[in-house]
Amino acid sequence: MRLTKQTLASMAFVFISAVMTLTWSCKIDEQHLKDELLSTMQADELLYFSESVQTSEHGSDLNKAAREAARRGHIGVLSWLKAKGADLNRSDAEGWSPILYAAENAQLDTLRYLVEKAGVDVRARSKGRQTALMLACLGGQTDVCRYLLDRGANLNARTLQGSTALMYAAASGKLDLVQMLIESGADKQASDLQQRTALSFSKNETVKNYLSSQGLVQP
Repeated sequence: MRLTKQTLASMAFVFISAVMTLTWSCKIDEQHLKDELLSTMQADELLYFSESVQTSEHGSDLNKAAREAARRGHIGVLSWLKAKGADLNRSDAEGWSPILYAAENAQLDTLRYLVEKAGVDVRARSKGRQTALMLACLGGQTDVCRYLLDRGANLNARTLQGSTALMYAAASGKLDLVQMLIESGADKQASDLQQRTALSFSKNETVKNYLSSQGLVQP
């Protein structure tokens, strides 16, 4: 069958129209997503979104913005970035991914979003082998630590220096946190590369007395 120039032109017009319609539909969907997210953002989140995030065009910029959004606890921004293609498991030069920044800054709701909605690895580690649980322990964030443990965090993971979550918790001076970790099965006798146990890290007398009652001694 031989196609005339007029037929070819008509077919080309139909194809171009379909592509334009699809492109316009995608833009409408993206704008709808943005409008929906904007309506849920708080003032500081809106400011960050408008000043920083919307200027990100490349994947690396989106991933950098995602780490900062996690640090600030901006779940709406994270949702938008994920929809735009950001990798919420991607880490920076030091190996810190969004979940580590969220844990360090006690962003419990953000952690819930990352783990339960975005499928982020709760056992992610930095180049120094720090975990989200360790960072939450250092900040004395008992609720955050309990959540991470419930979601499968490695309680007895070690950093490159041999430090554990229990050592970080002891350093925070939070007795309830130290007790929770030990009751959850933390290795009480673990020592780092300098042969220091959790007792060596504590400056709080109440925590020291409790650790001593658990059989820990100064090296």
